[in-house]
Amino acid sequence: MLLCKNCIEKKLPPYTYSNENFESQFCEKCQSEHLHLDYGMFKNKLFDVVSTNYKFLSDLPDRAGWFFEAHDEDGVSDFYNFIESLELCEELTEKLAEDGEEKFGDELLVLYDDSLEEYEGCNKEFEWESIQKSFKHEFRFFNSKLMDFLDHTFAYLLDSQNINQSLLNIITPNSILYRGRSFDSFKGLLKEINEDNLAIEFETENEVIAKNIRDKFGLVPSFLASDQRMTPFGISALYLSTDKMACVAEIRALVGQYVGIAQFCNREELILLNLNKLANGLYPHHLDENYIEKLDVYIFFKKLIASVSKPKLESGKFDYLISQYFFEYLRVKFGAQIHGIYLKSVQLPSADNIILFPEVTNQGIDRSFSTGNNKVYFSWNKDSRYGLSISQVKSIAITTEIEYISHPRLRESTDWIYPSQEELSHNSMDTRKFPSFQRRVRGD
Repeated sequence: MLLCKNCIEKKLPPYTYSNENFESQFCEKCQSEHLHLDYGMFKNKLFDVVSTNYKFLSDLPDRAGWFFEAHDEDGVSDFYNFIESLELCEELTEKLAEDGEEKFGDELLVLYDDSLEEYEGCNKEFEWESIQKSFKHEFRFFNSKLMDFLDHTFAYLLDSQNINQSLLNIITPNSILYRGRSFDSFKGLLKEINEDNLAIEFETENEVIAKNIRDKFGLVPSFLASDQRMTPFGISALYLSTDKMACVAEIRALVGQYVGIAQFCNREELILLNLNKLANGLYPHHLDENYIEKLDVYIFFKKLIASVSKPKLESGKFDYLISQYFFEYLRVKFGAQIHGIYLKSVQLPSADNIILFPEVTNQGIDRSFSTGNNKVYFSWNKDSRYGLSISQVKSIAITTEIEYISHPRLRESTDWIYPSQEELSHNSMDTRKFPSFQRRVRGD
């Protein structure tokens, strides 16, 4: 009995066979010529894959307890129903079910994954723990173990040496992104952006104010760059957010401080590796012949992304080392394919942060759409003051020891304030005269 390879691969992952002496024949279903393989060859491969990827319920005492005591049938199937669920042709289904009776009998099958108590652990995670120790305490700058490990692991996410398209996020041109800074007072904030007390109604002076805002809220000069989640001292990368409230939360401003949020846009399309998708992973097909190894990679990435996203403790001198290396690895290895990374905000999970590789902004940031041709520009409209907004932190919530040490959560702030022409041009005035600052809104 010969089987159309094309028909099978529409239902199942492609398999490798020790003997690839396929015959080319016309397939009635495909209505075209395709390679055909012997039924016995396919059956042996499929049964081997099922035996590797699935376990008998009788060999899983903890899972069996759920099944028999709690009547939890989710993910449990006998072989006949399992084969039937593949939706192969009726003749092939019946033959596989008949031949599988000897090998699988009445045993119930359960997919082997990390949800099982009997799961033996992620080999890559164990290897990773050893490599992290080496990186922190043995070899920092020339760690071949770490490089080889990431190369081998990332190979599972590549398609012809390119990052799998499903892991990418495209930021279309002129998308609005945010970046913030905190200030002890409203007066101090205005002084930063309009120290010379310029009148915004004049075009030339408006350009100066726009330039000041861009410079004060934009890319940090390399000589001032501090130790950040993805970049070490002295290396400046542009950190942006998709949400203004995320900026307020990420800054970790104290009660009473003012947070200024400037808007930036991308002149060109930005291609980003989405770490949210990477954390969810390319979960392997349950009948992939490399399922166990790919499951290992999936679980590792899920834990790696959680690790590089976690808050830094005051005592955590090494907390950012791995995330910084990871970011630089992506920059060197895939800089020709992506412009940076896209990941969940640690402080506001409903929002996302964007971190661009330094190469994206190595020519700087333009002060408006109409000036320059750099990839990123400051989005400013002098008439509506659209492009800069301000909020004052009213209260923060501290609910865990980690937050008490270093990560206070924003709880309440003022409504967004868009400075008026009068406020921007008279930064020495008492802010209590402006009723817009008295409005309050609940924050997350």
